[in-house]
Amino acid sequence: MSPDITAVAFDFGGPVLVTPFERLRWLERQLQLPEMRLDWRGPFDSHGDPLWRQLQARQITERDYWHRRAEEVAEHTGGSTPRELFGSLYSGPAEQFVRPEAVTFLDAVHDLGLATAIFTNDLRDFQGEEWARRIPFIQAVDIIVDGSITGVLKPDPQSYALLIAALDRKPAEILYIDDQPFNVEAGRDAGLIAVWFDVTEPEESYQRARDIITRGG
Repeated sequence: MSPDITAVAFDFGGPVLVTPFERLRWLERQLQLPEMRLDWRGPFDSHGDPLWRQLQARQITERDYWHRRAEEVAEHTGGSTPRELFGSLYSGPAEQFVRPEAVTFLDAVHDLGLATAIFTNDLRDFQGEEWARRIPFIQAVDIIVDGSITGVLKPDPQSYALLIAALDRKPAEILYIDDQPFNVEAGRDAGLIAVWFDVTEPEESYQRARDIITRGG
């Protein structure tokens, strides 16, 4: 291991939590909806998801995207906010929706003695504190920097400054993993070693992160 990397910061939704898109068939069964009734696919089929393309073009925010999707299924989930939508998507044991690749990577990072953080925009607002308390991955990290608590959201440069201060590391010592390209770009601008996480290839994405730790930033 190179001494360059001393901390790892995980975006939560995507790198750690499987995306809502990967849970849609399960959700349809739970809500007794016809298969493919929920046809938004995000990064798994961006051509078929115009709203996702608007997000990638920075015409709307992630919060805008999920508020719109929550409204589409409100009559089935019992509410029109992302909290109700995500509550339906991520009920049940954590093993069903926390990526095993993320757990394996976190264990390896801890074995190396690196500090760890979750760096997210919406953990409290979308999931809630009670839900978070029962997720072992969340309890296993050292620090949580949550934009729904700090009031500063990625990709605002100030959000990265808050992460750097919380970890008490130099920016170039922090490996940061995120599935949104604009957040990764902002992380690099802040001096972090930022890695784009491809949700369609989770194992390959974590291997890229391992390689960076091995050779150094």
